[in-house]
Amino acid sequence: MLNGSGQEFPLRTNWELVKALKAVNGSNIVESDYPNTGKLRVPKKLLSFNVTWFKSSIYTALRRDMVQFIFTNKYATDILALLRTEGHLSKLQDEVFFATLNYNPHFNAPGGCAEVHRPNQSDPRSAFVTRYADWSPLSCMSKRSQRGVCIMGVRNIPKLIRRPEFFVNKFIYDFEPLAFDCLEWWLFRKIHDEREFGHTAIDFDPSFYRDLYCSRNHL
Repeated sequence: MLNGSGQEFPLRTNWELVKALKAVNGSNIVESDYPNTGKLRVPKKLLSFNVTWFKSSIYTALRRDMVQFIFTNKYATDILALLRTEGHLSKLQDEVFFATLNYNPHFNAPGGCAEVHRPNQSDPRSAFVTRYADWSPLSCMSKRSQRGVCIMGVRNIPKLIRRPEFFVNKFIYDFEPLAFDCLEWWLFRKIHDEREFGHTAIDFDPSFYRDLYCSRNHL
């Protein structure tokens, strides 16, 4: 399962995406911060079992049996039920749900990561590859943001086409629409070349995804 939003654009062709998902070797792709960093989003009530709470992006790539686990496993259903009791408090509990299931090894969630590695730009193995978003006002080239996320513009294009993530967030339809058009042309050109030459782009390297920490050490 890959979830997304309407303000994103793919950085990978379907063929590249399939290769990347195969390369992660059956692991889920779920971002995580250090344990208990999202305390404001954690329910006040206690569960009947031990749980360490984690915070993440709501955007994930999950194995099919992980999705089944979410709907049928007692750990998952109890956590979801507890989060829903405080849904009226606008705590953004969805930012703790997936990561908490994925990073508590005693839950034995299919594809769950055995260790936590917070994304670190100096360590590619820790990369959160489903999404690229720029949260820093200092590096935001457009100098425009929405809810803390940099809005991508024309000056971002040279950087975006070299990034390894699956999608980029975020675009706004009435802000520098040429940026969206340029990325669309770039992606369609890649798809055309795949059909023409029978292989993915030579600069696409599936080993990047194979070397991620969770790809090499998961349940």
